[in-house]
Amino acid sequence: MDDLEFFHINRSVHWSTHQFLSVGQEVEVGTEINPYFSFYEKTSMTFLVTLESGQVLHSPAMKFLGSVMRGEVRPSNLPQDAYNVARHFVVLARELFWESVRLAEFPDRPSRHRCGWLCSSLENARDWFSRLDITKFDYQLLKVSVNGRLHKANELLLLGDSEPLETTRVKAREYWQGLQAEGSREEILFEGTMKVLEILETKSKITEPPCTPS
Repeated sequence: MDDLEFFHINRSVHWSTHQFLSVGQEVEVGTEINPYFSFYEKTSMTFLVTLESGQVLHSPAMKFLGSVMRGEVRPSNLPQDAYNVARHFVVLARELFWESVRLAEFPDRPSRHRCGWLCSSLENARDWFSRLDITKFDYQLLKVSVNGRLHKANELLLLGDSEPLETTRVKAREYWQGLQAEGSREEILFEGTMKVLEILETKSKITEPPCTPS
């Protein structure tokens, strides 16, 4: 594949070892677990619980909800906590299932566990910003050129709620087939070489990366 230009959001999050990038820098994408799936590889979902003794513990998600059910813990916002736990396990199940379908039927597609995500337009990148709640993190908005494997898919096919497994299997296959429909939300998965052409926007609490000369 010849070099093509896209937009990429590079976030600084505590579960990622990726650093901010500079203009002209090249990185290999797809050789290791990406920051998105690395969250599940390196962290567990816990809640702070204060015991009667005053000791504060990190309680794993299901143990926490069990304590709430038995009346041992009274969280200040149980609906939000319960939703966050359900969302955590839905996404984990989805990513494991999607990868199993890819490996079995579409091994030539980039892996969601190792890929980078690209946007075909600045407008699409801004849409991603709104859904990532980017203000909570340091980030870069980059214009990049890429050379490698691309897969354009409909993000709306991704599992987001309880449904029959066969329905999920059909959606996973349509996702890896790259099927689009009216109202689809495009996401682009990439593995290969990515080169930074321009830093369009950056937010850093520590240091500002090199910017493109005006």
